[in-house]
Amino acid sequence: MHCHRNPISVSCTRQVRIQTGAAKNSGQKSYLYTGENTRVPDSVFRAYDYVFRRSDLGPN
Repeated sequence: MHCHRNPISVSCTRQVRIQTGAAKNSGQKSYLYTGENTRVPDSVFRAYDYVFRRSDLGPN
């Protein structure tokens, strides 16, 4: 599962937990692409298998 996010912050919502859980249950990895300046709490890092920060995403 790939997720592209462009907000100021990312949170581990119920929807995120459902999506990352479904990816794990089907043997897939979950990826989050977010901005370099986006606030990402530890719970999100634990939920996703991979978190990538990109300069072209997120708040300026």
